[in-house]
Amino acid sequence: MFAIILILSGLSFWLTKLRGMLPRNPCSIASVMALLADSRFMYSQDYMPPEAEWKNDDELAKHFDSYDVKLGWWDDDERYRFGIDIGEPVYLGFQGGKVGKQD
Repeated sequence: MFAIILILSGLSFWLTKLRGMLPRNPCSIASVMALLADSRFMYSQDYMPPEAEWKNDDELAKHFDSYDVKLGWWDDDERYRFGIDIGEPVYLGFQGGKVGKQD
């Protein structure tokens, strides 16, 4: 049974195209901030609770449970932006930077 799991895991890893999945490494503070730049989190007081910096993880999780937060391509008037925001993005995922209007 373990051999089957190992073979199928290796096959799925080999067949999955991981190159171009994200535009940058999301493990640095600068990259996380770049994903949040221009999002409604940054510009609207409606989404962040007052004194959010003093709340613990459980309080923030309870507050953000009602929001639909996604990573994808967002249509910001004149240009597309890849990042994290609230709502439904034009496209989910990175898709190698190739984005066009939905049909």
